Amino acid sequence: MRVPKRAWRGLGVRRATAALLVVGAGAAVAGLGASSSATAAGAHVASGITIPSSKSIGTAPIVPPKVCGQEATYTHTAAEQRLLATLPAATRAAYDIWPFPIKPTPWANYKGIKGPWKIGYIDFPLVNAWQVHGLAQAKADFAAAKKKGLVTGSLVTYIQASMATATPEQQIAAVQQMVRQGVNGIILHSLNEDAEAAAVDAAGKAGVPIVQPLGIMPTSKYSVNFAAHNFATGPTLAQLSKAGLANKPINALYVRGVTSVAEDQAWYQSGLADLSACKNVTLLGTVVGAWSLPTAKAAILTFLASHPQPIQLVVQDGSMAVAVIQAFQQAGRPVPMIAMNNANAGELSYWAAHKSNYFSAGTTINGVQAHNTAFRILLRILGGDGLKVRDVEVPSPTITPSNISSFACSGAGINSDAEACSPLNFYGSNSQLNGYFAKPGTPGGI
Repeated sequence: MRVPKRAWRGLGVRRATAALLVVGAGAAVAGLGASSSATAAGAHVASGITIPSSKSIGTAPIVPPKVCGQEATYTHTAAEQRLLATLPAATRAAYDIWPFPIKPTPWANYKGIKGPWKIGYIDFPLVNAWQVHGLAQAKADFAAAKKKGLVTGSLVTYIQASMATATPEQQIAAVQQMVRQGVNGIILHSLNEDAEAAAVDAAGKAGVPIVQPLGIMPTSKYSVNFAAHNFATGPTLAQLSKAGLANKPINALYVRGVTSVAEDQAWYQSGLADLSACKNVTLLGTVVGAWSLPTAKAAILTFLASHPQPIQLVVQDGSMAVAVIQAFQQAGRPVPMIAMNNANAGELSYWAAHKSNYFSAGTTINGVQAHNTAFRILLRILGGDGLKVRDVEVPSPTITPSNISSFACSGAGINSDAEACSPLNFYGSNSQLNGYFAKPGTPGGI
C-alpha cells in the first residue's frame, strides 16, 4: 500500500528500474535478507520456496498456514492487541493479515469542528484511471456533502503537473498552504510518505486531519492510514480442487511488483507462505514486473523461453494478470491459474469469458470506491466520531467464480486498461466503517 506504494494506481511503476530481475527456483530476491539455503516456518526448500524473514523486511512475525488454501497471518504485539480489542470482532479479524505496525491515533479524542468544512485534495500527476476516477468521485462526494450543508466553497485541489518535475517538497508546500487557507481536512496521495510525515503531523497538530486512500505513512502520528492489504493468493489456492489440481504436481511462477517497496515485500512474503502450505507446488522462479504490463510481459516471456516445463499457477503482486495472460498466449502456452490480485477489467473479462472452466480468486478496489470511502472517513473525523486506530484496514472484497459477473465490465476485452466495474457499495460501506469509530454513521448520512 504501500509503504510507500499504491500498486493498483501505478506509483510503484515510477520507482521501478528498467532492469528485469529473474530469480531461479529456490533463490531469494536480492535485498530481502534471505538466502537460498535459509528456511522459515512452513517453508519447503524442496519446492523452491523460502519465506523471507519478518526481521529482514520489517513486518510483524508471520505465521504460515498449515493447510493449502488458507492464508498466512501476522502476530501483533501486546500493545497492538490491546488496541485491536477496542474494535468489534468482525473489524478486528481484518488485521490478522495486516503486516505493519498498528498505532493509536490522536483523532480518537478529537471532538470535531463545527461545519461547514473546507476540504482539500492533493495528488501526484494523474497517470492512470484509478486516479482520474478517484478525483472525479471526490468532487462528486463534495457536491453531495455541500447539498447537505456539510462543506463549503469548492474542493481545494493541488494536482502536480508532471512526474518529471513532481517532488515531495511541492506536496509539503501544498499541505502547508491549505492549512493556512483554513482547510479543515485533506485527502492526500503522498509522493513520499517518509519525507512528508512531518508536514502531515504539523497539520494534525493544527487540527487538520489528513486521510491517505490506500496509503500508509508509518512514521506519522497524525496520518490516517486507510488501506486494504488482503490479497487472494490463499483463496486462489483453495480453487485447486475445482481445477482438478489438488493432488497433482504444480509448477508455479511468481511475478513481483517493485522489490524495494515494503508492501510488495510483505505481499511476496505472505504469498510464499501461502504457497508453502501446498505440498504439491514447486516454485520454478520469480520475475519482477514492476507493476507495469509491458515490463511484466517481457519478464514472463523471458522466463518462459528458458523454462519449457508446464506451468499451472502464477501468483502476481497486483495489476499484472493481463501481462501473464498475454505472455502465455504469445508463447503458445496454456493460460495458468492466476491469483487475480488487484484485478482490473482486462483480466476479469478473460475470467468471465471462461468462467465455466477457469477457476481463480481475486481482489479489487476501484478508484471510485477507494475515494468515496476516504471522503466518508474524513467527514467522520471532522464530525468528532472518534477514530479508534491510526491504521484503518478495510479489506477489499474477494472475487470468486460465483461472483465474477459482478466485477467484470460488459464489453471490455483482454486489452482494456479500465478498472473493475464493481458497484460503489461493494467496498467501504458505512456499516463496515462503523467498526473503526466510536460513533456510528457518516455526517449527513452520506
